[in-house]
Amino acid sequence: MQNITLNMPRVGYKYILEREKNKGIDPYEFAKQELERLLEVCVTAHKAKKKYIRRIFHLPGSPLHLLKYGMDGKGYMDIEKVTYLVGLLGLNEMVQALCGKEIHESEEAQDLGLRIIAYLSLKLDELGEREGLHMVLEESPAESTSKRLAKLDDYYYNGTASKFIRGDKENGAIYYTNSIHFREDSPVSFVDRIKGQSKFHAMVSGGSIVHLWVGENLPDPDSVMSLIKKTHEQTRCTQLTISPEFTLCEKCLTRTPGLKDKCNHCGCDDYRLLTQITRVVGYFSKVLNWVDSKKEELSRRQREFAVCEEIE
Repeated sequence: MQNITLNMPRVGYKYILEREKNKGIDPYEFAKQELERLLEVCVTAHKAKKKYIRRIFHLPGSPLHLLKYGMDGKGYMDIEKVTYLVGLLGLNEMVQALCGKEIHESEEAQDLGLRIIAYLSLKLDELGEREGLHMVLEESPAESTSKRLAKLDDYYYNGTASKFIRGDKENGAIYYTNSIHFREDSPVSFVDRIKGQSKFHAMVSGGSIVHLWVGENLPDPDSVMSLIKKTHEQTRCTQLTISPEFTLCEKCLTRTPGLKDKCNHCGCDDYRLLTQITRVVGYFSKVLNWVDSKKEELSRRQREFAVCEEIE
């Protein structure tokens, strides 16, 4: 029905400020209390949306009224059976604020992240049963939300948030690490990224994914097959993408691997005739149309593709 995204880094900032008053405060217990409050806000918002949609669903003339029945007499959508999403953003920055390490930097940080997501998943089930709503966790695509929430935190928690916000702070191209992902430029191998991030997937049933950026590389098909097979057999990864980058030249109608400012075939350097394309989050699109924070993240993505090692 809709997605409400949790600004997780802000929980970490509140913990840092609270810790200055109470040195003995436990980071996990503090996060639980704050996240429980946020989940109650999500429930209130989802209930309000359901009430509104139910009202206009039966209103003649409403676009949603057309969804009531198909040609077979059955409804296209049953309001009582739809799913309500609670999106995740910035777990990495939240954990870093809580324990001083990013989720790829230590087992302690990763375990803290897993405990937090497990708590959210179980609490959401409890609240859903209480309210009669099917609510699940989801990795928010957050193509623009990532920047918006980072800018809000940079304003309201300036002295604290500035230590954790990613991107080009001088030019305002700032963002948070998406959902439960490792930072896009974290110095870990593809295999470690898959193994680490997939530990969260079973708890994020609304949709989770691991992105592997290969840039202009052309991976060997056998290596790709080996990686996918081992990922399927030896991890809990639910989705895996292997995303290249390429440039289309409208002058000579050719495609070149990589994001190029000049066509390798005809030498055209007119930006109006060169279209750079890669995956923004869930789909491929023109880089020209991205917000500045996503372009900044793109410039920092770790790109590689080596022969897959054993996944344990």
